[in-house]
Amino acid sequence: MTEPRRVTPPLVLVAACTSLVSVDCIGNIGDPDSRAGHFTAPVTGVVGAASMRRLTRSEYHHALEQVFGDAVTPPDDLDPDESSELFTTIGASKVATSDHGVEQYHGAAMAVAVEVLDHRQDYPELASCAPASSADPCVASLVASFGRRLWRRSLSDAEVTRHASIVGAAGEEADALGLGMKYVVASLLASPNFVYVGVEGETDPDSGRTRFSSWEMATRLSLLLWDSIPDDELLDAAESGELDSPEGVRAQAERMLDEDRAKAIASRFFGEHWNVSRLEIQNKNPDVFPKWNQALLDSFRQEFTQVLADAVEKEDNLLDVLVRGTTIADAELADFYGSEPSADGSGVIELDGHRAGLFTSGAVISANSPSDRTSPTHRGVFVFERVLCEEIPPPPPNVNTNLEKDSSQTPKSLREQLEQHRKDPACAGCHAVFDPVGLTFENFDGIGEFRTEDAGQTIDSSGGLGGVTFADARDLANYLRHDPRTPHCISERVLTYALGREPEATEAPYVDRIDAAFAASNYSFRELALAVVTSDAFRYFTKESEP
Repeated sequence: MTEPRRVTPPLVLVAACTSLVSVDCIGNIGDPDSRAGHFTAPVTGVVGAASMRRLTRSEYHHALEQVFGDAVTPPDDLDPDESSELFTTIGASKVATSDHGVEQYHGAAMAVAVEVLDHRQDYPELASCAPASSADPCVASLVASFGRRLWRRSLSDAEVTRHASIVGAAGEEADALGLGMKYVVASLLASPNFVYVGVEGETDPDSGRTRFSSWEMATRLSLLLWDSIPDDELLDAAESGELDSPEGVRAQAERMLDEDRAKAIASRFFGEHWNVSRLEIQNKNPDVFPKWNQALLDSFRQEFTQVLADAVEKEDNLLDVLVRGTTIADAELADFYGSEPSADGSGVIELDGHRAGLFTSGAVISANSPSDRTSPTHRGVFVFERVLCEEIPPPPPNVNTNLEKDSSQTPKSLREQLEQHRKDPACAGCHAVFDPVGLTFENFDGIGEFRTEDAGQTIDSSGGLGGVTFADARDLANYLRHDPRTPHCISERVLTYALGREPEATEAPYVDRIDAAFAASNYSFRELALAVVTSDAFRYFTKESEP
């Protein structure tokens, strides 16, 4: 592999893109030293606001599984997650539930309640409760028990009484009481206290600031680390006030991260951050890519998930995982990569000299390519936005973002077509920044298969970033591995994912502290998660009425 050639990055100006854009309009893009001041920032900041949000479909399903086990069938017709935002956790705070959506949640609640009552012997609260009247104490006990787990907090006496009274609403006959029991369970599931994650907060007696209550912290922890709701131990910790301190939060978070279900946190985060979670079978044209099929897509997903789960479990250096020369692949994917299948059953294979870990995996390449071709521009923007966290200005208004159809007698390579495209002054500035980065990926087609030719010509995969030249994607990956913006971007975006909103400018010191802890841990994702959940940015919020 050719070592990247480092040069002193040019000074660039921060300015808005106009119809006559230039490289200068990109601001600090391409300058790896543009964030050097982060390590000298103060360690305190002003936290942002917090918003109520809806459970994502995945969180909703996992919550049902956690409370009721395999006896219930998760509903598949709920309102979809809002996916237009950077993360579904952000979309969940902005989505509006339609009238039809409310009906769907009510229908799902009743369907689950029917299944639960059909398997009442599996639940101690139900197995021992056959009320002879609506006043039977076991009904209130059932409401308090199921309600605490579903609502993620203890219910008040008034809440218990109100929901328990439902059992006798249809009468005191045995059949009516049986139906009433189903409505009791359904009422807990249909409640906004289950479907939504509320924000109330409390005053920290030491600082006077507004913090999330211990109950709220339990939910925040479990949704982030488990993609589900708290277990009984976490709820007990909340009830005792253990989660009021960063030490208590860390103790519970360490326990939670030791569970198998916590291994998926990195693949959930990167799946959304790097667009892999949006990759579906219909995203590619099989006429253009005949090897594209469901089995290959499943192999892509499995590799992506297993590699990141392995990294979390072993506390590997995450930056190395993104660029290393091995991966975890089944036989089909090994063949697709041109490698020998694992001989020892571990699934670990050696990558050829063209790939660099997850950064050039089939999942990531496919997720950031159009349906029927490659796109250096798409791939370059991916690097700037999702790897370096550089803000990309929108293209000038009315600019044509499509390449003209190649009508020449001798077909042009994509590199040549882009060179022609950049002759348009309205396109030149931004493409001059993005394309050199994206062109390093040209040896990989739209589904990530390695190739050596484009339009009958040998592919030139050279490119550059901020005055540094690269021979190919491996060179670029090696450079990004050592660029301080890469781990800082991960730190910032994990906090964004956890908060369900983008950090405010006043929260930059918290991002820097998290980033420093990430670096000090040799880039362990586990320690990054712990730094996030113990951060004041995660534990406190500012009410709208506060300064």
